[in-house]
Amino acid sequence: MSGTRTIGRLSASLLISALAACGGGGGGDDSNSNELPSVHLTSTATTLTEGATLTITATLSSPSDTAVTVPLTVGGSASNGGFDYSLSHNAITIVAGATSASVSLNTYDDALDEGDETVILTAGIPGNATAGAITAMILSIIDNDDPPLASFALASQRIDEGATATLSVLLSAPSSMPISVPYTVGGSAGSADYAISGALTIAPGGTSAALTLSAADDTAAEADETAVVTLGTPSHASLGAIAATEMTIDDNDAAPAATGTISGRVADAATGAGLPGVTVSSGTRTTASDADGNYVLTGVVASPSTMVRFSEIGRVPQSRSTQALMAANAEATINVPMLAIAVSETYDPTTARQIIVAGSSASVQLPANALRRAGGGMPVGAVTARVTPIAPASDVELMPGNYLSSVAGGGSAPIESFGALDVSFVDADGAALDLANGVSSTLRIPVSTRASSLPATIPLYYFDSGSGLWNQEGTATLQGTAPNRYYEGAVTRLSTWNADQPYTTVTVRGCVQTADGSGVGGAIVKSEGKNYTGSASTVTDTDGSFTVAAKSNSQVFLQASKDVQISNSPQVDVLGADITLPRCLVLATAQVSIKLTWGAEPEDLDSHTLAANRDEHIFYGQPGELAANPYVALDVDDTSGFGPEITTISRLARNRRYQFYVDNYSSSYHPGQTGSPARVELIYAGRQFVFTPPAGETMQTPVWNVFQLATDANCNVTVLPLQQFLSSEPANPNPGNDASYCD
Repeated sequence: MSGTRTIGRLSASLLISALAACGGGGGGDDSNSNELPSVHLTSTATTLTEGATLTITATLSSPSDTAVTVPLTVGGSASNGGFDYSLSHNAITIVAGATSASVSLNTYDDALDEGDETVILTAGIPGNATAGAITAMILSIIDNDDPPLASFALASQRIDEGATATLSVLLSAPSSMPISVPYTVGGSAGSADYAISGALTIAPGGTSAALTLSAADDTAAEADETAVVTLGTPSHASLGAIAATEMTIDDNDAAPAATGTISGRVADAATGAGLPGVTVSSGTRTTASDADGNYVLTGVVASPSTMVRFSEIGRVPQSRSTQALMAANAEATINVPMLAIAVSETYDPTTARQIIVAGSSASVQLPANALRRAGGGMPVGAVTARVTPIAPASDVELMPGNYLSSVAGGGSAPIESFGALDVSFVDADGAALDLANGVSSTLRIPVSTRASSLPATIPLYYFDSGSGLWNQEGTATLQGTAPNRYYEGAVTRLSTWNADQPYTTVTVRGCVQTADGSGVGGAIVKSEGKNYTGSASTVTDTDGSFTVAAKSNSQVFLQASKDVQISNSPQVDVLGADITLPRCLVLATAQVSIKLTWGAEPEDLDSHTLAANRDEHIFYGQPGELAANPYVALDVDDTSGFGPEITTISRLARNRRYQFYVDNYSSSYHPGQTGSPARVELIYAGRQFVFTPPAGETMQTPVWNVFQLATDANCNVTVLPLQQFLSSEPANPNPGNDASYCD
């Protein structure tokens, strides 16, 4: 309730005195005054609360024989006529013989907070009487309403960046006084994130005011922010229930994609030499390999399946998909071999042509006028055909992609290869060419498989470099005689073509650990077929567990890697049901893996490692141990062609030399190791080194002496190529049996 506020209030005695001094009796001489009675006013109260009623009485000094009428007028700050009060009559009539009469002043109990108000009641010139002592009075009406409550309409709101919102303040009731509400602003948003306009000023009789908050639309990806507006103490009002409102500004900018790094080495598939200047790309990120074929591609957008492409003039394009970049700052290592184009032949495209790869059953046959540019245009000038057979049985990494085919409705399925052929054509301007609509070409794809039997008919798949998947189109039939068998089929596009078939899978469950038994999350686990040509990969969970696909009723090798660390590579015999490995794969701190592969002949090549102590010789007869001395192990011995045989070194010794060589145990030289061809891949600290047999193999030189690893006092490694054929096995290069190992 507002406090009492006196507006021009005068005491009755002061008013009477004032009126008397002015001759307020109505005039006339003494004799006339003595003849008429005087009349004066009284009231039951001079102060009353809204809703109360008082009585105003006119009293004669003596009875009159005639009726006396006293007219009344009203004034003051209060409003008559039903707003603040009403008077029952505008005059008081005293009947003859009576000495008094009354009227009522009724006040109204409104809901409006306002100041105290006054009613000035004045008697006019009475009829048949003279003015008495009191002919006017001031009455005060006391307001009985509390100040209204000022409150926000909403406790919280949300808007997007770039939008505006209204912050309304409402009064619980109108007021007759102007109301101003101060406010302060806080919250996590800064002054650059929004602007507030407007004022919280409510005119008399009003019930609301509003602010406008405008959120800035910046381009920064950030967390949602808040602006909290808090009301201060209002004038002529009190604070209501919602004295503060929180405005959440929702960020509308996409968060920058998490990125990772991919590194590795690009090598010549035939010699293992690093390839300089190879373009390596993923999305919008591009780099080139250095003089030794090494590359580092940074800022690669992390995703569950990241595609990386490799291209170089004169080489068959390569690509890989990795699951290792699923989190920010993740790293992955991808080493790829690239094949040199086997045949590059230029001819007149208006004539029919068969391009034959010398020393191979591979060929491509086209009719005359078979080629078109993109959009259907004719080739310009002579065209150049580029044809290269791909033999994945000797090295599964030669194949682009990840041995996955597209399936109807989305997704992918594993496939095994029986050989592939890369085919591309360009015209004299370098424009890429494809087959014209309705034209087909006949391909012969040399058989290359680790499988023991060949299907008579097989689906054909072409590689989609955009998705990294193989798409099935057409079939091929088995032709020729061993060792020059091939699959022949007609195709309607030029691409990398693969003679593949899908297979039924089971899952291999296992785990990856460090040497101390800790689970390793985010490691890549790869299964590679021993008796089929294909592979699959997965990524371990946070606890190091994994599930990877393998062909049902097959033999596979498993290996895990994380950054530059690699694990042992056990052979797993897979039957027709899912299996769980009895032991975890263990990442080796030495980061050394040696992989020997070869062709169908010779049937049996053997891996040999001379370890850190003079008497340590790791081979099929002494496969070694990873958890104890010599910290070198041959995971499996293959005696039926192709391999792979994988040797892992888990710890290195200081100031020692490790020597690796290959023995032609079969003593078969048609072909020998050179013609097979044999291949040794060394991985050390994420770097790839590839060795192929040097010149000089004879029937008297069954031993291919490949390389040494020389360590220093801190077990840093220098790779020393030996590359020579020997007539007998070499001796261990270390002088004693007192090797000291690094942790």
